[in-house]
Amino acid sequence: MKNKLLLILILGMSIFSACHDDDKPEAPPTIDDIVATYSSDKLQATANGKNLPSNAAVNIIKETDETSTIKLLNIVPGVPEFAIPNATFEAVSKSAYYSKLEGSVTDSIAGYDVQLTGNVEAGILSATITITDMGGESIDATSFYNKTYKGEMTIKVSNLTEPVVMTQRIYTSRPSTKEKSRIQLEINNFSFSGMSLGTIKLDTLPVLQRGRYYSFKSIDQEIEVQGIGKVQADVNGVIVGNNIQLSLIVKAGPLTVNVSFDGESVTESTDMKATITINSNVLLDPIAVSGSNYTFKVWDSTPTEQLVLLPEIEIPAGATLDSVIIYNAADKSTTPIDNKTAIDFSKFTPECYVAYYITAEDVRKNSIKKLFVVKIEDKDLVYTMENWNSIGKYFEPAGLTSSNTAASLFSIMGIPVEPYPVSKAEDGAAKVITRKTVSETSPSGMVPAMTAGTLFNGEFKLNILDQLKSTKFGVPYRKKPVSLKVSYKYTPGALYYKTEKVSNGNSTINTAVEMPNAKDTCSINAYLYEVSSYDETLDGSNINTSPSVIMKASLIDGNSTSSYTERTINFTETGNGTFDPSKKYKLAIVCTPNGDQFMGAESTLWIKHMEIISE
Repeated sequence: MKNKLLLILILGMSIFSACHDDDKPEAPPTIDDIVATYSSDKLQATANGKNLPSNAAVNIIKETDETSTIKLLNIVPGVPEFAIPNATFEAVSKSAYYSKLEGSVTDSIAGYDVQLTGNVEAGILSATITITDMGGESIDATSFYNKTYKGEMTIKVSNLTEPVVMTQRIYTSRPSTKEKSRIQLEINNFSFSGMSLGTIKLDTLPVLQRGRYYSFKSIDQEIEVQGIGKVQADVNGVIVGNNIQLSLIVKAGPLTVNVSFDGESVTESTDMKATITINSNVLLDPIAVSGSNYTFKVWDSTPTEQLVLLPEIEIPAGATLDSVIIYNAADKSTTPIDNKTAIDFSKFTPECYVAYYITAEDVRKNSIKKLFVVKIEDKDLVYTMENWNSIGKYFEPAGLTSSNTAASLFSIMGIPVEPYPVSKAEDGAAKVITRKTVSETSPSGMVPAMTAGTLFNGEFKLNILDQLKSTKFGVPYRKKPVSLKVSYKYTPGALYYKTEKVSNGNSTINTAVEMPNAKDTCSINAYLYEVSSYDETLDGSNINTSPSVIMKASLIDGNSTSSYTERTINFTETGNGTFDPSKKYKLAIVCTPNGDQFMGAESTLWIKHMEIISE
C-alpha cells in the first residue's frame, strides 16, 4: 500500500513538473536582438508608398536599451546615408513578441522631414517610410558665385571594399543658363584609386533658402564623366554660413559612386611667382627673368667642375613644387631630379633647360618655370662671313645680326621686301645696302624714306615706335681691345636723300627729299662700353652719345673703294673712363652704308672679314 502511494506521488510530481515547463512565459526581445543591417528579402518597406530600390538597406544601431539610430541607405533622394537618431524601441506582444520601431527627424542640412514606423519579426524588418521635401524660397544666388570650398571628401564605390578619403575642393560659379537663382558646382581633377574622371560639373542647380540654410538639389541630372560619357547623378547639398555639405550619387553603368563632402569657404592665392638663385661666382650676372624663363650667363671657358651648381627656388606660401625635370629639346629626353640635387650645367646645350612645375595654393593654377644657361664665348671676336644662318626667308652671317627683321614687314606698308638690307654677295661677303623705302601707293609715317641696312653683333628687337632702338648693339667682353681689323669695299649712291615728315590730310607721312650737295660715306665703328649687367645694351639711338662708351675705333675715311680694302683701326679712349678688368663691358661692331638719321644715298657696303685684337 505504501509503495502505491509513493508511485502516485512521484507520478503526480512529474506531471506538475511537465506542466510547469510547458507554461514557461516567452522572453521579450531586447534592442540587441534587432541591431543589424536589413536589405533584400530581410527588408519589406515602402517610401512614400513606393517600393524601395534594389540597393536600399536599413541599418539599426543601438543607442540605449530603449533607443536606436536608424540609417536609411540609398532611400532618401540624393542622400546615400540618412540618419534618424533617437528612434524608440518597444517589445510588443500579440500572440508572440515582436520589436516595434518608431522615429522621425527634421534634417535642415539634407532638407527632408523623414518618419519611419516598423517592426522586426522573425528577422525581417517591415517599415513604412514617409519622406517630405522641406522646400524653400527661390533667391538670388549670385553672392555664392566664385567661391572655393576646401574640405574632406569621402568616396564610396560599389566595387571597392574601403572608402577613399581625401582633401578636395569644390568651386562655385554662375550657371551656363546665367539664371541668378541657380548655381554651378565644379570638382576639378576628380580622381581616386587610379581612376581619373576629369572635371565634374553640376550645372543649373536651383538654390532655395530655409532660414539660414541655402539648399540645392537635383535628381537624375545628366553630367559628363571623362572616359565614361554622360551619366545620371543625384545631387543634394546645403550652404550654411561658410560651410558647404554635399552628397553626390553618380550612377555610372554597373558602378555607383557615392561622394560626400564637408568643407569651408577659403580664399586661396593664385601666386606662382618664383625666385631662383645660384650661389656661385661663375655667374656673370644675377639670374635674369623674362616671363617664365630664367637665364644665367657664364663664360664658355669656365672649368667643368665649377659648372656643377645647385639652383635654389623659392615659391609663395601655399604653393607646391610638384617636380623638377631636365629637358633636352633636341632629342626630347627628360630626366626627373630632386630639387636638392646639384646639376652639371657643363653638359647643357642651348636646347637644354631645367623645368620647375609649380601649382599655386589655388590648385587650378599651375606654371612651368624654365632655367637656361647661356655660355658666352670668351675669345677674340672674329667674323669671317664663311657661314650663314637661315632666319625665316633671309640669311645672316654666323655671329652677326642684321636689320632684315624690320625689312620683312615692309610688305604691310606696300613696300617690296626684297632686296633685303643684308644679304650674301656672290663672293661670300656680307652685302649691306641702303634703300629708298617710300611707298607710292600707301605712303606711311611708320617707315623712314631712307632705310640703311645695318650689320652688327648683338640682337635686333623691333621697336615700331622708335626704329633706332631696335638695334641692341654688343656682346659681353672682358678683355681690353687694341684694334679692329676689317676688310671691306664701298660704293656710294649717286643721289643723297633725307627723310622729312609732311602733312597728308589728317596724317603725317615720310618723304624722301633730295640733298644735291650731300655726299654719302660708309660707317664702320667698334665700341667698348661699360654695363652694370650684361642685360644692358646701347642701341641706335644712343651708341654715339652715351657716356658709357669708354673706347672707340672708327673708320675715318668712309669714301668709295673699288676693291676690298683692309684696315686696322685702333681703339682710343673717349674720355669717359679707362678699362678696369674688374668691371663689366660689352663690345659692339656696327657697319652701315651711311649714318643713323635715316638719310643717305642708295649705297652698298661689302664686309669680307672683321676681327677684334685685344691685349
